[in-house]
Amino acid sequence: MKKILCLFLVVVLVLAPLAGCGNNNETPEAPVDQGAATPAPAPDPDPDPEPAGDGGVINVWAFTTEIPDALQHFIDSNPDFPYTINVTVISDQDGEYEAALNTALLAGGSAAPDIFTAEQAFVVNYTQHEFSSFALPYEELFGEPVQPLVDAAGVAAFIQEAGTNPAGELVGLGFQSTGSAFIYRRDLAEQIWGTDDPDAVGGHIGPGWNRFLEAAAQAEAEGIAILSGEGDAWQAIRQSPNPWVVNDTLVIDDQRMSYLDIGYQLFNNNFTNKTNAWGSQWFADMRGEVEEDTEGPVRPVLGYLGPAWLINYVIAGNSGDTFGNWAITTPPTPFAWGGTWTMANANGNPDVRDGVATLIRWLTLDTTDTGFQFLFANQLLPGASAKDAVASSVVMERSDGTLDFLAGQDMFDIFIPAGVHGRASGWGPYDRFIDDQFNNFAEQYFMGEMTREEALDGFRQAIQDTLGIGS
Repeated sequence: MKKILCLFLVVVLVLAPLAGCGNNNETPEAPVDQGAATPAPAPDPDPDPEPAGDGGVINVWAFTTEIPDALQHFIDSNPDFPYTINVTVISDQDGEYEAALNTALLAGGSAAPDIFTAEQAFVVNYTQHEFSSFALPYEELFGEPVQPLVDAAGVAAFIQEAGTNPAGELVGLGFQSTGSAFIYRRDLAEQIWGTDDPDAVGGHIGPGWNRFLEAAAQAEAEGIAILSGEGDAWQAIRQSPNPWVVNDTLVIDDQRMSYLDIGYQLFNNNFTNKTNAWGSQWFADMRGEVEEDTEGPVRPVLGYLGPAWLINYVIAGNSGDTFGNWAITTPPTPFAWGGTWTMANANGNPDVRDGVATLIRWLTLDTTDTGFQFLFANQLLPGASAKDAVASSVVMERSDGTLDFLAGQDMFDIFIPAGVHGRASGWGPYDRFIDDQFNNFAEQYFMGEMTREEALDGFRQAIQDTLGIGS
């Protein structure tokens, strides 16, 4: 039986399934210097190398093990697949994956990626910006019009949008839908509003942030924090339909500017526990506990904002005695958080392109019971720990999305429309850095360390100094 030959250069797996997540309150790293990327070190020779399949070797680059694990399942299930898969996995901690991938794409040759992946934070670098010439249009890859396949699968529009190049050609698709929800504790909703019904709770916390702040005040009156930290709201608000940079000029649009008001009220009216995402108290709030080193009062937290992966790989495992006492509803404003897009290298080995096409089609557009989308949605892959939302609404509509964690609620009832309303029109090549900088200066304003204007001036100066982008 063939196997995948894996090179793990730098792998951080504490939250490996979590696409596009991180602590938005920590000091951000500067964007990757594309021109000074350090080449990935050469792998040590395999002491007992597996002979290549008759079709040749397909080089796959990824930043988590999700895609490699999926491809291993495909190979195990399709023994006649004539290719060997050579996988390189590099964590994107501090931009290491991007730097190594850029170097490998530019270097070309037999070791160059044939398939590579990118997450939300930097996918448009490879579909719409500097490295987009390396992403082969799916229509050329598959040898047939691709839009009918996409439409038949019901792929969420924001996933298509992020994977479309400036010429209007689809060059990448995600397998995961990361349209998001408000994930809340049923018992606390009952205490505040006398109901835990998702439709009723959704009507209390939205639509819109004014209604959310009204709900926050109602929760606070009951001794409940509506969110763990005000930065949780930033995850949704930062997802503007407008890009940060327009015509080489930094633009703070009304939606992102509104965070200075929304976050200020959340922080200074004690509507949250003032935690940092991915910090110890942020996790403790999921199970209703207090960390010993936490300063200030800590109250029960009503909910979190995020996609299916936040439920399955973060909250559920940290929920303790609150497990099974949760539900989801529509968030105050639609947004997507995370995701992994898969591309074919336009300069990859042409001799293995048929195999590349087979794998990418199986990952992104195969809606049958043996396609990756169905297996992933229904927790049918070997070692799978949870069901998950997928790019194909067609697959989710015929899948069972009920979760014990949600007291039997079908999560797909919320995540299918969440995918429909997600948007990627505002995604840009420097989002991760700019988002983190804006949030950091906003936090200093909330805490009274800067005035509003000082925070905005500091933010603009940081972008000018680091990226050379003026206002």
